[in-house]
Amino acid sequence: RPGNTESPISVPAGRWQLETEIGGYAHGSGGKSWSALQSDIRYGLADGWDAEAIVSPFVGEDAGGDPESGFGDTTLRLRHTFVGQDGDGPAFALIGFVTLPTATNHQGDGAVEGGLIGTGTFSLNDRDGVTYTAGAAAVSDQGRYKSDVFGGVNLTHQFTDKIAAYGELFADRSEGQAAGTIDVGATYLCDPRTQLDAGVDLGITHAADDARFFLGWAHLF
Repeated sequence: RPGNTESPISVPAGRWQLETEIGGYAHGSGGKSWSALQSDIRYGLADGWDAEAIVSPFVGEDAGGDPESGFGDTTLRLRHTFVGQDGDGPAFALIGFVTLPTATNHQGDGAVEGGLIGTGTFSLNDRDGVTYTAGAAAVSDQGRYKSDVFGGVNLTHQFTDKIAAYGELFADRSEGQAAGTIDVGATYLCDPRTQLDAGVDLGITHAADDARFFLGWAHLF
């Protein structure tokens, strides 16, 4: 966490990491949406490998009619860091994922979906770093599968040992429509294993939400 780009670093072998979006709220021309306690549960399988389960216990939306809420879909992922797991120099990883239709009350696509993500990072100097992500997926639209491609670039600046901020450009394109955002946020390292974050994703295309606000927490056990 945070940001829409992905870290290429896997959780250390034998360790658990929990990354939770405490709360999120978005609004745009399509209505409003919200979520609470969406969590990525990660476990280090071996050096440079981790397995993940992303669960969304409470999501909701209001598209101008009756608001609906429920449990969201569940995504299982496998991440492999090819280089840079030790944090020394550039890093790169691939993340394979499959999404299971566990949602209730129309809060998901109602089908099995999946895809592949490539992501990497490198340092510009001792305080600035770049993360880049690109991926593709097969997603369901009322029972018909279509392609979805996405990617972004993130620039992070470390102000102190505990405080950092980032700016990010991210886009998701499906069936000729591109949802582009400019994302900004900040992180605070409470201790070497615990981090808080907050930010906003600002829509720059018609297909994107006007704004999405979030607050998050991450801890390495």
